[in-house]
Amino acid sequence: MQAQGDLQELRERNSSLATQSMLNVICAWIFLRSFIIAVRMIHKRARMLAGWCCLLQATAGLVYTIGGMTVHLPNGLTCRGALWLVGAGLGISPSCVGAALLQKAYIVHDYNKWLMGIGIILLLQQPFFTYLVWASPGIILPSSGCLSCYPKYLPWIKLGIDMPINLVFSVAF
Repeated sequence: MQAQGDLQELRERNSSLATQSMLNVICAWIFLRSFIIAVRMIHKRARMLAGWCCLLQATAGLVYTIGGMTVHLPNGLTCRGALWLVGAGLGISPSCVGAALLQKAYIVHDYNKWLMGIGIILLLQQPFFTYLVWASPGIILPSSGCLSCYPKYLPWIKLGIDMPINLVFSVAF
C-alpha cells in the first residue's frame, strides 16, 4: 500500500516480502520436524524437562513462521504482530535452553540448592528482553521487508542478560 504509483518500489517491496516468505517456509519445515521429534521425546519420557522445552521452542517457532507467512496476505499478520511473535520467541528459546541446562547442572552438582537458586534468578531476566523487543517500533522497508527498529543499546542488554547465566553454566560444566 505504501508503494502506490511507483512500480519499481512495488516490485522491490514484493520481492523482499517474497524472500521473507520463502525463508519462513523453510524455517516452518525445520520447526515442524523439531516439533515431531519433541513429541516423540515426550512420548518416550514424559517426565523429562528437555523434551517439554524442545516442544515449547518448536511450537513458538511454528507459530511465528506460520504467522510470518501470512504477513503479505490482505488479512494476514501485520508487521508489528510478527515482531511481537519474534519477541516472544526470543524470550522463550533461551529460557527453555537455560532451564534444561540448569536441570542437568543441578543433578550433576548433587542437587546444589545454591546453583538452582542463582540459575532461576538469572533465567527470570529473559522476559525483560522480550519486553524491550515489543516496545521497539516496527517498519517495512522496500529493500528488506518488516524490521524492528530497536535501540542501539539492545544488544548490550541481551549480552548483560545472557552472559551471567552462561558463565554459571560454564563454571558448572
